[in-house]
Amino acid sequence: MDGKSWRIEQSVATLVDPAWGGGAATIDLANPSRGLVGVPGVSGAVLGIQAASASATELRLADAYVRGADLVARFTPSTNFPFGTEVYWRVGRRPEPPTIELIASVQTDLLDTHPKLMTRSVVGSSSVSPIVEQDGVIDAASELDQDMPKAVGCLAGAGPVWVEFAHPSDRREALLEAARHPGDTVSIGWRLFSAFLEKGVIRRARITAALLSSADPTTVGALYRRFATQAPPLTA
Repeated sequence: MDGKSWRIEQSVATLVDPAWGGGAATIDLANPSRGLVGVPGVSGAVLGIQAASASATELRLADAYVRGADLVARFTPSTNFPFGTEVYWRVGRRPEPPTIELIASVQTDLLDTHPKLMTRSVVGSSSVSPIVEQDGVIDAASELDQDMPKAVGCLAGAGPVWVEFAHPSDRREALLEAARHPGDTVSIGWRLFSAFLEKGVIRRARITAALLSSADPTTVGALYRRFATQAPPLTA
């Protein structure tokens, strides 16, 4: 390998990092709402992103490139979503477990705007649970709708388990939306950037995800604390 975790051909990026199957997972950046498909151990598609409008606007790809562990996509403003948007899918290799971090940033030259993005993962599972933090302890909650406003993360499945966290510094920018669907399918989404955005200001939010062997609270808590103590990224 050349040290890069991704490969791009036209608009399709392939996750070639050996920690994530070495080429099994792909994402079409011209249709980023569809997310990463083919992730080993995950039935479904994960970490898609789109404008959170009534028309579920697809972001319009401007360009994309790979830099080391990062897949970077830039999206141009459009009539329905007048914001310059940049999204990183970043592979974290050390320590275990490997992670994929989605870093989204938006900015605009307009006045009085409210950028709204939505991430979405759809996973084959009959169970989905918010993750809450209470007195420094991280654990899965029991009430899906009741606990989502205070959730720091969400997990789906019993083993393996797909888990996602919003960074604590971005909690005001990332609100969990999770649901169970017919046919043993669940969705995990994060509604980003609902607040007012000033002209020229760049706003950013981070979501990290991992595939764990189980929902062991110690492992889940360690993953969250590792993410929570990371320094802000130099990119995005």
